[in-house]
Amino acid sequence: MIARPRPAPNDNLERAKEAALRLLSYRARSEEELRRRLAQKGYAAGTVRRVIAELRRVDLVNDRQFAESWVESRLAGRRAGRRGLLWELIRKGLDRDLAGEIVDRRLPPEAETVAAKALADEFLAREGAEPKSLARLHRLLVRRGFSPATVAEVLSRRQT
Repeated sequence: MIARPRPAPNDNLERAKEAALRLLSYRARSEEELRRRLAQKGYAAGTVRRVIAELRRVDLVNDRQFAESWVESRLAGRRAGRRGLLWELIRKGLDRDLAGEIVDRRLPPEAETVAAKALADEFLAREGAEPKSLARLHRLLVRRGFSPATVAEVLSRRQT
């Protein structure tokens, strides 16, 4: 068996940096997402910390900017509720307080209600307003992360 030469520590750092830049070329990522992906690729924790610190220094990794753009794209792409957006950001490794602040700013409660009503109107225009469709609408709104109060308000207007 032929032994492969071990890469120099600096070489490993450069490879980790290249891997991180490659990941960031597809889409923006939170620090935690990047940390997880680099660890999955087998890079040591110290190397990952150094790479993320360097990327943070040159502003290629910024959790606040990431969260802002993620929420913006989710709101533009499909209607989603505040709870759903918050849950997605937390799953991506963002601090709960930061995620909550950004969701609160980008989707205040009254805007969430407007989005839920618009989604309900589209759904019911396709499906009709039979009880079976209203039950499906309820599940859709909950799945998209709308608050129970918003779901109840939207459905109460449809049932009268």
